[in-house]
Amino acid sequence: MREDLNGIGTYKWLVNTIRSIVSGNKKIIFNMTYDYANNKIVATYLDANEQEIEFDVGLGDVSSSSYSSTDNTIARFDGTSGKLIKTSNVSIDDTGNINIPSGAMYKRGSSDLSYADVGAAASNHNHDSVYAPISKGVTNGDSHDHFGGDGAQINHNNLANIGTNTHAQIDSHISAAAPHSGHALLSHTHTGTDITSGTIDGDRLPSMSSTKKGGVPPTGTPSGKFLRDDGTWQTIAGGGSESENVVILGSDVSNSTTTLADATGPSFSLDANSLYIIEGYIVWDTSVTTNGIKIACTVPSGATINAGHFITDAASGTPDSSSWNANDVVVATSASPFTSGNLGKVNAICKTSATSGTWQLRFACETTGTITIKAGSVLRYRKVA
Repeated sequence: MREDLNGIGTYKWLVNTIRSIVSGNKKIIFNMTYDYANNKIVATYLDANEQEIEFDVGLGDVSSSSYSSTDNTIARFDGTSGKLIKTSNVSIDDTGNINIPSGAMYKRGSSDLSYADVGAAASNHNHDSVYAPISKGVTNGDSHDHFGGDGAQINHNNLANIGTNTHAQIDSHISAAAPHSGHALLSHTHTGTDITSGTIDGDRLPSMSSTKKGGVPPTGTPSGKFLRDDGTWQTIAGGGSESENVVILGSDVSNSTTTLADATGPSFSLDANSLYIIEGYIVWDTSVTTNGIKIACTVPSGATINAGHFITDAASGTPDSSSWNANDVVVATSASPFTSGNLGKVNAICKTSATSGTWQLRFACETTGTITIKAGSVLRYRKVA
């Protein structure tokens, strides 16, 4: 049953209500209810004999089981009657795009779609094993044979325009130490003016001789000779292979005891079975002039000669000296004429045996006070045999 609301064809269904109409001179009473179980509207009225008559109000063959729906969603059947529909989560917009919820999957036969269902390649396929990628600049790359497929391992013998030499022949040519292509090594020389910079390897220069001036001495034991400008070898006057070496004390060194200690700096290495001449100029300061200086030395064990002498001036200006003949031997002390700038001279000889080692200057105070050997004190020595 419906009711015209405004007389122009706008109706609404009146459910669970009692309405009445007048037909001729008889008033008919209608009672309308909704049968939810069977999805229909049932109306009852009294007939001419005032008996209650029930009839269905048609709703069409298919009806909705809900009172609302979402715009653009696709309707789907509710149950198996074929007459009830309900809304879904799938929609089609006005341009024809199909939209499914996030997390939902397209299915085929109740299973997820595979790449074959849509004509696509497998997600884990190796493109380079199937195609030569045109995107990498290979013209007609999808149709030619790479003779092995793997671009990193293509046999170059199958490539066009590679020349007549194989890779092995090229490798042999590059690594060959001898001149290439059968040409003999060309000999050539450079004049002195050709070489304007850099350093010449000594191995490239000839050994010195009467005809090879400006070269380098040959390796081996030094002969003690030099090459004269007339092309002859000359022995240095005095003979032997001796050369003077100098040791300079770089910083002050002090001792405030009467016990001999190393004067760090005035020392040098001694070869075995060698003879040395040593002389030194020692400058020292003292805390008081009554505190003289002790001077001695140490050499390697087994030395057959270890003799030395130290001389300076006393406060009166008269010579004052001491001597030694073994390690750390002092027969007398030497006076300090001044508190600063005192000068004494060392003369010594050392002859080593089979043991090499170090010649070391030693010093100490004569009495209570401090002795400081000054930077700039000098030792010089020569190996004479």
